[in-house]
Amino acid sequence: MEEIMIRQADPLAPARIFPKSDEESGMANPKNASRRRRPRSSSKCFVYILAALVFLSLAALVFALIFLRVQPPKLEITSAAVKNLKYATSPAASLNATITAEVSVRNRNFGPFRFESSSLVVLYKNVSLGGAKLEGGVAGARGTEKVGAAMEVRSSWVLAENGVFGDELGSGLVELRSHGRVEGRVRVMKMNSGKRSVEMNCTMTLNLKIQAIQYLNCS
Repeated sequence: MEEIMIRQADPLAPARIFPKSDEESGMANPKNASRRRRPRSSSKCFVYILAALVFLSLAALVFALIFLRVQPPKLEITSAAVKNLKYATSPAASLNATITAEVSVRNRNFGPFRFESSSLVVLYKNVSLGGAKLEGGVAGARGTEKVGAAMEVRSSWVLAENGVFGDELGSGLVELRSHGRVEGRVRVMKMNSGKRSVEMNCTMTLNLKIQAIQYLNCS
């Protein structure tokens, strides 16, 4: 009887716990749970790295298109004046003058444009009347370099008997054209681009009565 009573008084002793499944064993062992979660975190890191590479590639492409792309500069005559004007309509048509021009080289790149010396030509129709030397220089990044030129205009014997040229001299308005070409290199990010060239074609009207250049237009 005493042994039976002692065994019945034993229910307060701790009972053994047996895990029923892998899920319960995983909850009991946090190391196993963390090992099972690692593949998901590594896949997220791969996505982040891939997105960062795509972003950097797009940024590099935009940078190259905006800053490294070389555009041709623009060349034009911004102002012109007349000096030493002499002309005659008889016995033969003749025209002598000096046209002082301010030529601008506008650089649209993010690096300096170093251009070589060249020349400007003044024409009546397709007949050359003279020209001037255009000194070389450097147009800064996104800047404009202005160069002065004195174009000597002398009508030749070819126009002496030209009736149209004589009529324009008699009217006091002579249509002239100027052509120029400049070559140089653009330096961006310490790299020289290939040689770039730009041409200029300007039209102007020489007013003999007031000795001035009118309707100056360059393209």
